[in-house]
Amino acid sequence: MESDQRRNQAQRVNFPIGQRVIVRSNEDDQPYIVGTVCGYEDYGKEREFLLVCDNKSGQVLVAMGVVHHWSEGKAAALDKLTAREQWNVMAVYAAKD
Repeated sequence: MESDQRRNQAQRVNFPIGQRVIVRSNEDDQPYIVGTVCGYEDYGKEREFLLVCDNKSGQVLVAMGVVHHWSEGKAAALDKLTAREQWNVMAVYAAKD
């Protein structure tokens, strides 16, 4: 429980409201999304997810995939990869971002 609270606190520090991010689902048919953190959603058991406003559609989505800080270079690099490659790269480097 305490580790969950620390994880949630770290998430709020690393991804504050207004931070531009890239979100990648593990679903192969879903493209990555560039959006802005617009809130946090409590999913019980001390688990909290980011709410991300999709910059293209304006929809608010729950970020249940891999989240990275946005940069033009990252987006350009991801554009050259297949959906599965995008997931693999983002998952490996999630802890380093």
